[in-house]
Amino acid sequence: MKRITLMSSFFLFGLVFSQEQSFVLDFESFCQTFIETHPVVCSEGFDISNFEKLRLKSIENIKKCYSKNEFVFEISRFTASIINDSHTGFFQEEAFYPQTIYPFSCRWIQNKLYITKVYNNTEEDILWKEIVKINDSNINDFLDLCLKYIPSESILQVKNQRFNSFITNPDFLKLEKITDSDTLTIFFSDNSYCSIFPKRINYHERPEFEKKVPVDYQIENTTCFFYFRKMWDESCNNDLEEMGRKFGSFYELFFDSIINANVNLLVVDLRENDGGFSLIGGQLLYCLKHDNHNNNNNKDFNPSVIFRNSCLFRENREEELELYAKLIPNMEDGKCYETSDFQINNNKEEETSFFDIENPNSPFFIKPKYKNIFKGNVIFLMGNKTYSSAADLILELKRNKQFTIIGEESCQKPNCFGDIIGYKLPSTSIQCNISCKKFNLAEKGHENDDVIYPNIIVRETIEDIRAERDVCKEWILNHYNK
Repeated sequence: MKRITLMSSFFLFGLVFSQEQSFVLDFESFCQTFIETHPVVCSEGFDISNFEKLRLKSIENIKKCYSKNEFVFEISRFTASIINDSHTGFFQEEAFYPQTIYPFSCRWIQNKLYITKVYNNTEEDILWKEIVKINDSNINDFLDLCLKYIPSESILQVKNQRFNSFITNPDFLKLEKITDSDTLTIFFSDNSYCSIFPKRINYHERPEFEKKVPVDYQIENTTCFFYFRKMWDESCNNDLEEMGRKFGSFYELFFDSIINANVNLLVVDLRENDGGFSLIGGQLLYCLKHDNHNNNNNKDFNPSVIFRNSCLFRENREEELELYAKLIPNMEDGKCYETSDFQINNNKEEETSFFDIENPNSPFFIKPKYKNIFKGNVIFLMGNKTYSSAADLILELKRNKQFTIIGEESCQKPNCFGDIIGYKLPSTSIQCNISCKKFNLAEKGHENDDVIYPNIIVRETIEDIRAERDVCKEWILNHYNK
């Protein structure tokens, strides 16, 4: 009996040692890839000695991790400490989106946190209440804690992306000693409180996993509300060529439809759009009345892209690299280079950012008759969830200066990192994304802004949301249909 126990101990020790090795190996793999790939490493503000100091500290913390989830939290904390980049990070569903959660969802509305959904009928009385504290942690202190684990560009980004998954995650709350049991006590601004317990929730019930139709529209008299929710379609299984053709076909049918219906006001709603592929936004812009000359000569903007000539970039961006190589001969390995769409297309008689959309051999091709086909008024709606390629489209619209943009601030900086390259860590197979570019798209004087602003700010209140009142739509109907 003693021999079996001894053998079991050695077996368990071997498992723990092997797990520790795999975690450290994966962390070192990420650090090496980051140093070789991310453009921030080439910037003057990057402190390699601080990076090394934090790396060594994280290795010691990783050796104490007993699960893959703890490991993911630790490497996320490391990433958040070295860079403000929401596109670089890790996706581990079990860690960030466990099936067993505290059964509620919440949302920040004008700097206050409200419960917006409950998954248990016995707790419906807490719906729409403002949270001020969980257990002994003030809600703003908890927000500061989340900032340490979420690589981000602004507090608004943290509030609108992973915050909900952190506050309802029992493993994370125990890890940070917010709670040492299964009980979570939530305190509200009306001095009431509620104690709740973890519950297994199906993914399809949760807002984070709600399946959205990428594009949809509704015609009311001579106004069309175009709901542009995503610049990608999961039904295409990440096949970019299929996606380009699918959206292109939709746009052609869509504009035929609204022109036949005599629509003279098109409202493009990007408030729920968290990005995808920028060319899909470009396809839409191609069909609208626009002026490339006005865009390219806007002295308030000087857009540029910085890319890193890394091994990962060369392996995943072959065609793009060939294009850059024509502009920059003898590129050095690991070095950053700055370019722009205007430089790429400067050999054409008409400068344009629609090269892929006008090219008949491109999967994003749209027939020439649809260029500038819609001559009516166009309004774009943006909000706190407008992100990534959707936020880039907003900046393109601001450069163009021909469309009105209303709503609330986006959760993204105008100058930010992006264009991710994904790969799996070698031992744990955890999905890792690293930005390979820096986009400098800000208007002059706004280079250090944490968010992108609309032309006209129209804010919704908790009362608007509870009443399901669309304040942006009301604003448009009041101002354009008189």
